[in-house]
Amino acid sequence: MKNKKILCLIPSLGTGGAERQMVMLIKLMNEHAIKPTVLTYYSEETDYDKSLIVHRISINKKGKIKKVINIIKSILSEKPDVILSFGDTPNIISVLVKILRNKTKIVVSERNTSQNYNLSTKFRFNLYRLAYKIIPNSISQTDFINKNAPFLNNKIKTITNYTDINIFNFEKKDREKKFKIGIFARYHSQKNILLFLEVVSELNKKGHNVEFHWFGNKFFDLNNQATKHSAYYLKCEEKRKQMKLSNVFFNSFVFNVVEEFTKFDAICLPSIYEGFSNTLSEAIACGKPLLVSNVCDNIYFAKEGVNGFLFSPSSKKEMLEAIENMLELNNDELNNFQLNSREIAENLFSKERFINEYLDVLLK
Repeated sequence: MKNKKILCLIPSLGTGGAERQMVMLIKLMNEHAIKPTVLTYYSEETDYDKSLIVHRISINKKGKIKKVINIIKSILSEKPDVILSFGDTPNIISVLVKILRNKTKIVVSERNTSQNYNLSTKFRFNLYRLAYKIIPNSISQTDFINKNAPFLNNKIKTITNYTDINIFNFEKKDREKKFKIGIFARYHSQKNILLFLEVVSELNKKGHNVEFHWFGNKFFDLNNQATKHSAYYLKCEEKRKQMKLSNVFFNSFVFNVVEEFTKFDAICLPSIYEGFSNTLSEAIACGKPLLVSNVCDNIYFAKEGVNGFLFSPSSKKEMLEAIENMLELNNDELNNFQLNSREIAENLFSKERFINEYLDVLLK
């Protein structure tokens, strides 16, 4: 069973929640004497390559068509028994390999929550007819597939993300005069940054003593130059300057989020939609109170008035009220929110369940 040749396909092992989950999964596979091949096709400065003891294949061809062709050629030359892919494009490539090498078992993992059953989503889901299993990492995406593509129901196996509560450990933090809120998310329209900045402007007009520190991928190249994917970040930065929000700090992605979490009184995520958020998983494991939009799987991390406050991502008024509710907590109330977050994390995450559910699919 364990001698099956497994190939993991993902764009990179750099920044982002899916990448961190892939790295965690590979490490847990290694603990079970399984060492998969990892194929990536997008290089990033922040990469986990050196920390992984696996066979790594990097495809660096320019041009989408050439890159896809080289990815497929490399996979076919590896002759894997199983392919585990993370993300829309890798999932499509995996299924294309299935057409060329029928004996390979394809396991695709959906890493976000679809918002519309549009043509591209229909195309992807119909390709999944050739997959052995579909692993959504969120309950909301499972519901979306069940509703819109019932022909895939018997292929679905929901495996939510795992957070190591021993690495992301709890440390009580007393509040200080200046309340500091951290946000850990890439600079993308999904994350609702422009509306968030308008809310901060309203908070400042009311005289609240609060700072916001955003950490995420700005989509700059290795020479720290903007790319076409940096447009949204640049738009946000321009608005931040125009509104003179000196208490908002836009930072690049950080690898050691545990160290950063300790600096903040609360963690915020104002996204329009989410999957099963790594940021929120890690935040509650560290005992952080939450300020989050009431979308998708966020409700499993944040309980209103227990360890955080929720709001509609389209309502400036609700977001403002949620943040003000957090700012009004005294030290004892904030400490209780911290303890409640940690308790939710301890009940939610199990390393054994996570790896065993994956191995049950991959090795069966």
